[in-house]
Order: sequence, then C-alpha cells, then structure tokens
Amino acid sequence: MINILYVVSTLKRSGPTNQLFNVVSNLDRETFNPIVVTLSPEPEDSRWFDYQSLGVEVYSLNLSRLGGLFFAQAKLKSLIAKLQPNLIHTQGIRADGIVSEIKKNTPHIATIHNYPQLDYLMTYGSFKSRFMIKYHISAMQKIDKLIGCSVSVSNNLITNFNLTNVSAIQNGVDDKLFDVNLHKFSWLREKLNLNQNAVIWIATGHLSELKDPLFLINRWLSIKDSFPEHHLVFLGSGQLFEYCQQRKQGIENIHLLGRVSNVVDYLQGSNFFVSASKSEGLPMATIEAMACGLPVLLSDIEPHKEIYNMSPEIGFLFKLGEEHSFLESFKELVESDYSIHRQAALDLIKSELSAVKMSQKYQNTYNDLIGDK
Repeated sequence: MINILYVVSTLKRSGPTNQLFNVVSNLDRETFNPIVVTLSPEPEDSRWFDYQSLGVEVYSLNLSRLGGLFFAQAKLKSLIAKLQPNLIHTQGIRADGIVSEIKKNTPHIATIHNYPQLDYLMTYGSFKSRFMIKYHISAMQKIDKLIGCSVSVSNNLITNFNLTNVSAIQNGVDDKLFDVNLHKFSWLREKLNLNQNAVIWIATGHLSELKDPLFLINRWLSIKDSFPEHHLVFLGSGQLFEYCQQRKQGIENIHLLGRVSNVVDYLQGSNFFVSASKSEGLPMATIEAMACGLPVLLSDIEPHKEIYNMSPEIGFLFKLGEEHSFLESFKELVESDYSIHRQAALDLIKSELSAVKMSQKYQNTYNDLIGDK
C-alpha cells in the first residue's frame, strides 16, 4: 500500500479543496492510502467531514497563521515521521513552503493553482506580494515535481520563473454530481420570483477585483433594456459584495445571492455561465458549469482560452475588460444555436475534464515519482 500525505492550509470549501477531493475520491484504494493534514483550524464552511466520509484519515495541526510561523515545521516534521508517507502532495503557498523546508527522503509534489505574480499582487497589494512571490518560487525550486492545474499555469512557471520541474494536469469535475437536471429550471425561477421564460446567466466565485464582478454589473446595466428577460445571478461573497449591492441598486435583473452550499442546483437551473475574471488557474467554476450543460461567455485570459481552444463550440470569448467585445460576444452567443454549445460543453467534460481522468493522471505521476526515488 502506498501512503500519500496531502498537506493543505485548511479544507475550506473552495476550488482547490474541491479539486483535491476529486483526486482523492477517485484514487485506486487498493494501491493508494490517502492521509490529509491541515495546518490551521477549520473554518465554518469546511469539507472535513466529506473527506472523512471517504474513509480518509484527517489530521489538523490546529495552528493559527502566527503560530504556524513558529511551530508548523516542527509539528509537521514529527507527524511525517510518525505517518511514514511514501509521497507528500501539497497545495497552497503555506503548505508548499513549510514542507519544502523539511529535510526528508520522501518525494514531494505540489499542485499550483495560480499565476503568483498576478494573484498575489491583486489580492495582497504590491508590497506584500513581492515577498510572497519570492517565498513561493523559492519553495517551488526545492519541490521534486510541480503540477500546474492547467497548461497555461505550467507555462507561466516555466517562462516567467525559469522552473524546470513542471508539468500540467488539468483540473477535472465530478460529472456524476455536476450534470444536467432540467427540473432545476423551474425551481430556480420560482426561487427568484421570475417567469419561466427568464434567461439566467450565472457567475460563481469570490466577489473580488480578481474576478471583476463590477465589469459584469456595468455591462448588464447597459443591456438590460434591450434584453429585459436576461438575468445575471452571482453566487459568492467577498470584499466587493457591498459595493456590488450598491451598484446594482434597484436593478431587478441582477441578483446577488451570496455564498450557497448547493451551487450545483443553481448551475442546473441556469442557461449560461459568464466570467470576466482577470486571472485563474483552470477555473473549476467554468468546468462545473459546463458539466451542467451551460454554454460559456469568458474573458480571454490564458486559462479560459485553454478550455475554449479544446472545443470552440462551448461558447464565446471576449477581450478582457472591453465593453464592445463583451457585447458583441454576448449577442453572438444569444443568437447562435444553443443546443450545439450545450452538447459541446458536455462532450468536452466527458472526454477531457472529468475528475476520474484527472485523478488517474495524478496516480500515474505518483507512481513515476516514487519509482524514481
């Protein structure tokens, strides 16, 4: 039996946590025994019990971020000595950094979900991001194998940071959970008090500068009179939530619903998925929407282009931050054959972006790395 130790900050419900769950839940359990360690106390919206329901051992160092600076490395080193894993797989800057500093003979793999130079700058500002980028890249240089969650993330690490220990495994979605359910159409329209002919565009994720929800709100304000039956629904919270509420004040076809636990129900009840994001890894939100049969309208950042280029019939791209390009692509998508886009989205998930396929690629990488040691 091969013991795989997964180290993450927490199991907070998020794209990386869901992606890891898809890896673990599809492991060949006759070959691999997964063990999960978190660094900090779990937040309220945690998937801890979901992992336990798979029969996975889950531990927590239960350290605050400040406590982690002083004690995490020693406590984690002690736990690694106790558990004796055959391979360690980390996700996130804290886990990558701490494990990379521990002297060990165990192979270490890390999944990278972002563009460090973009995400850290937009999230933490110029001063703090400089230190974070330097720290994370230094950690990556010590890790045996880096896996970008998309080809574009991997290319960024190679091109901009001269890293050579890099390959790509594209994120995958649980297409048994995220699938087509036409019964949710009427459910969602009743929930939002809309007529059954309403066309719902959904955007899911953190309401932050990185995701640029204000761009979408402003575009909806400009098209609401021409397309009154088209509604924009946001799922998620974040630092821009209140500002978005103020901006859309009095506009009946923009809906901010906050965080929900049943995202799949809302996706299944929608017609289209839209994202104006400025930076992504390989966006789980987009992949989950496609698994539910939604055509997509996406900003032309590299990870979106990567998905689009795999099957251009899934929808349309627009130039990042450009109003005219958005409106042109919006109209093209609305006026084109919906069934073709819907089927293309479903076919791409089944053929290339399923959780089963992703997990199998990770398992092959585990075997290769353990065999090389």
